[in-house]
Amino acid sequence: MMERLHRWAAAIHDGSGRLATNRARALAAWVRAGETRAHVALRLLVLLAAGYAAVRLIRSRPALLWLAVPAWCIAAARAARPRHPAAPAEAAPGPADGDEAGGISPEQFLALLRAALGPHRGVHLVSLVERLAEEYPQGRWTIPRVRALCAAAGVPVRPTVRAPGRGPTVGVHRDDVPLPSPAGTAGPDEAVVAGQPPATSVATASTTALATVRRGPGGARIVITDDPGNPRRAHVRVIHPQHDRTA
Repeated sequence: MMERLHRWAAAIHDGSGRLATNRARALAAWVRAGETRAHVALRLLVLLAAGYAAVRLIRSRPALLWLAVPAWCIAAARAARPRHPAAPAEAAPGPADGDEAGGISPEQFLALLRAALGPHRGVHLVSLVERLAEEYPQGRWTIPRVRALCAAAGVPVRPTVRAPGRGPTVGVHRDDVPLPSPAGTAGPDEAVVAGQPPATSVATASTTALATVRRGPGGARIVITDDPGNPRRAHVRVIHPQHDRTA
């Protein structure tokens, strides 16, 4: 019994330090993400006002501590157990997962980025810092590290992005995030044989002109067929849902 209580107290002690550090880093990153000095000062004043209001509320209603203290202990105990333990040194990848990239692969970051976007059009870098601190608490996440992760994953960072929770600031837009490519499915440009179904064999395709089918506006299909006599030429035909038209 005493050993269990000792482990519980040690978990609360370690988790409290980790939880406080992660929250402080996330708030500091949010303050530093202001576009101008006025924005930084305004965010700092908002934090000070929120802290002052919390102290006044606790002093006026001390009974709230009966809820706040257990909630903090539970959160600290959960923070003491990392959800993603660090990989052994001998199994660590090469320079692609260096210090600037934060120790996670581009695929892991893209999955986290898509989850952070959800149904919205964009996500701020400071929101990604907070999410990384929750998902990977063993790392030290900052705005420069998130920029390095975006660069490693091939995702550009825009200076102004609209996202819920904050005003327009630096972030990632949904249009710049590459879509996941499921295995075994055809891409947007599907190579088919002109006049044949998509399942035409390779032998038939080798003796017939190949065509590339693309989607056009209004549900139209754009068929681009190679010229067998001149490899530098191609025949383009636009097929509308109601009628065909040769371009």
